[in-house]
Amino acid sequence: MNTKLANPLAQVLGPGLLLAALIARPAPAATQTQTISNLFYGWNAVWLEVEPRDTNGSLLTADQVFGAVNFSTNNGAIDIVVVQSLPVGTQEFQTDTNLYNQAGWIVWSTTNSVNSRAITVRGNQAYLLHISPPDSQTNGSPAGPLTVTGDVQFYRPHWTRGSYNLTGFSVIGSPTFASLLQAGAATPGPWTNSIAWLNPTSGNWESKNSTDTIQPGRAYWVQVPVNLVSVDYAGPVAVDFTGWQQGGLYFGATPPTLTVTNPVNNYSSLGLCPAELTFSSLEKTNTRNIIINKLSPADQDIQLFHVVRVPDQLAWMTDPNVGVLTTWTVTSLAAQQSTTVTLGMNRNWSANGNYREQLYRIDVPLNPGTNYHYLPVSAINPDVAPTNAPVNDPASFAGLWVGTVTANAVTSLTDTNRSVQPSLSRPQLRVLMHVDTNGAPVLLSHVMLMQTKTADPSVSPEQVLILDEAQIPYHEGIQERGGKQVGIRYETVAFDMPRDDSTNGQSATFLQLVANSTASYTNISQVTPADVSHYLAGQATRPPSLQEVYHDRWELTGAFGPGNTIGTATNAPLRLDAFHRTNPFRHAYHPQHGAGYDITRVLRFYLDPDYQTGSGRLTGTYEETTTGLSTVPLVSRGSIVLQRVSYVDHLQ
Repeated sequence: MNTKLANPLAQVLGPGLLLAALIARPAPAATQTQTISNLFYGWNAVWLEVEPRDTNGSLLTADQVFGAVNFSTNNGAIDIVVVQSLPVGTQEFQTDTNLYNQAGWIVWSTTNSVNSRAITVRGNQAYLLHISPPDSQTNGSPAGPLTVTGDVQFYRPHWTRGSYNLTGFSVIGSPTFASLLQAGAATPGPWTNSIAWLNPTSGNWESKNSTDTIQPGRAYWVQVPVNLVSVDYAGPVAVDFTGWQQGGLYFGATPPTLTVTNPVNNYSSLGLCPAELTFSSLEKTNTRNIIINKLSPADQDIQLFHVVRVPDQLAWMTDPNVGVLTTWTVTSLAAQQSTTVTLGMNRNWSANGNYREQLYRIDVPLNPGTNYHYLPVSAINPDVAPTNAPVNDPASFAGLWVGTVTANAVTSLTDTNRSVQPSLSRPQLRVLMHVDTNGAPVLLSHVMLMQTKTADPSVSPEQVLILDEAQIPYHEGIQERGGKQVGIRYETVAFDMPRDDSTNGQSATFLQLVANSTASYTNISQVTPADVSHYLAGQATRPPSLQEVYHDRWELTGAFGPGNTIGTATNAPLRLDAFHRTNPFRHAYHPQHGAGYDITRVLRFYLDPDYQTGSGRLTGTYEETTTGLSTVPLVSRGSIVLQRVSYVDHLQ
């Protein structure tokens, strides 16, 4: 493998702009500084673990992060940044003439600012950086280190089988590729042409061997076999815990539910919030140690304990051999074995704001070096006032909010009292909300983020949020895919919209059928959505005149903001009628199951009063009452984390 990095700028620049900000993750943030040592003049393939943000929590762009970086006293500067926008297939990577193509890569350049894209700098992302050498230097000469500060999160890679993956590895020291990757068969023998690195002297991609060392902060092409077992392989030990998709252990304002004794403190009683971490060894023969390190050991506002069973009792206690976790060897995990540990979190602060976060790191020693995972831990203390008072201006919350609902309790059908019980599984549901300048929220099932068209590059396009798909041809996309500018589509399957039962959505023929079924109605204007659902519930087959027209938004009651409650109106729940497109009891092709049951969903979102000004992040609790799925109403409860991803205050 000897692929030439030849003039990528000329091959990928083209018209259009990339979204430059605010595709934010709903995750607890923990700041860390990453130093990538020994960069060289010429091309460098780097792996950025941190995610730089400004004081308002907005993502930064390549010109903001890299544009002002100078190297040593030679004044060398980063003048080109290239990022992959699409996975690169095997055949594309192996060609010697055209590694980069316009569809697969995005470029920011100081020398061609008109056609450059505004690249949003993300964490856990590979970037190709070109450092222009001063007159006294040549390509391949040492340029110096690159230091970037930003948020980090718990990260699992996603490998594309049968393709080359441009990625980096979270390592300390100098482990070999074999010590990190062989457990997951990510690079099976023979190793030839499986891994490549970018040689800055020649600008070529050159093969690596299994005995070569992995350089921290470097990006590599890794050829992934089609038969890779684990597509999220991140090292010889896999880590799992509830909510890992949110990037860390987020306890929110959940009250303590686990009472333990503390042998380290005279067996005093302690109320903790529990969480479980599961570790699984993917090794074939080796035993691996697992170590949890607290990166700020002096910070005791959040205290984590290892919690164990009291011998011969149905009770819990903190591990008498560990105390508050700072550096803790969890276990020595044998090959092909798993273990689960229980952690308990104690809120140990009473002033200076109600939100705290700490950064831990899970280390797995290799031979040599170490593989690691960042583990941010955050919590809210409801007994402490927030540092920033709630914002009273409704317009300050306008925009598109993407949320994650984690259901953790549901009505028990086996309990005679039909009480709400904690659930064994904790499914996560995506929810979409839009808020206008008056603070009025609406629920969405889908929305497209695009931008206005402009005839002159000097006129900046404006972002738009599109619900009506007929409006798409009149706007343009904000990111490039397959050689075209496309929009970003947000969608959820968990909250579908009700059928439009109005005269705008249904034909007069159908509404007359409903009116005729109710003897007291004299015209179709008297027909209500409840009448339509009642009529449909009595039909064995779908009426031919019933129109498949659905609402594109659903108004919620209440004002969106910290400390407020929003939800569906009592007389306007989310309704799935008997012939609704997503009614779970309906079978479109089975003659005996052509109609389902009428299902209604009453939603409540109780937003926490705390809010970090400028964070664009709100938390709270979720409650839903569903009728029609069983003989009794089902109540589901859980937590919700909302993150603003766009400031556009109106829908089209």
